[in-house]
Amino acid sequence: MLPDNNSAREWLNAIGVKRLIVISPHLDDAVLSVAGLLRAASARAQVLTVFTEADPQYGMAWAQAAGFKDAREEHAARRLEDMRAMHYLGCGHVHAGLRSGELTGDTAQGLLKGLSDTHAPVPSDTLFLLPAASGGTRPYTWFQKLRNRLLRLPFGAPSHPEHEQVRDQMWSVLSSRAARVGFYADLPYAWRQSDTKIQAELEARTARPLEAIHIRADLQDKLAATGHYPSQMQLILGNTPAYQQRVLSRPECIFLVKTPSMTGTP
Repeated sequence: MLPDNNSAREWLNAIGVKRLIVISPHLDDAVLSVAGLLRAASARAQVLTVFTEADPQYGMAWAQAAGFKDAREEHAARRLEDMRAMHYLGCGHVHAGLRSGELTGDTAQGLLKGLSDTHAPVPSDTLFLLPAASGGTRPYTWFQKLRNRLLRLPFGAPSHPEHEQVRDQMWSVLSSRAARVGFYADLPYAWRQSDTKIQAELEARTARPLEAIHIRADLQDKLAATGHYPSQMQLILGNTPAYQQRVLSRPECIFLVKTPSMTGTP
């Protein structure tokens, strides 16, 4: 466990990371999941958000639940929210401008080429973090919901196809370019599974050994960071402070793909 921002910063230095690029499927996933690490990485961090434009045929119910007339109005507001969150955390950001269904192998290649500004291999001091798509592959059964309730754990969200799509398309490109890659347990989905289960599923999917790194973020700072997404947080976290704190208090977990230059924690 890396208990604070200073330790996380020292860990990044120890493994030679001068640039951290976090790939976020939507306009809030990175901050919900790894705000503590982004705070620790500060000026060396950049968040690439993939799906930042509205699909007129998709998301109307969610947009209206968030108080907007349609998904286009919602996404315009969410882009501004994301910019404020990135400014608060001191991170760079890129909005890819894609709609649901527009991420292909070619577009993933183009996005990453624009970020790294080079051809394969990617510089070894750059670390890419992809969503683990932590919802898991199994249905969220009534037994799991009952277990969470008895243990007073937050309900995990079901698996999200776009998180899986981002993970798989970006991994395909980055692994072919010998980039340094890790995965982050994405909230609130990660509450469906233990970190051990998430790691096992990622190792089976990638056929690579992984190393789990846990970071305990400052809870108040994370609440403040996620608070920059007011249109979304009530729908995701509700209005109960105790519930909000339980969801966000889960230690951030990074699953690093093991390489000879990245072994162990400080």
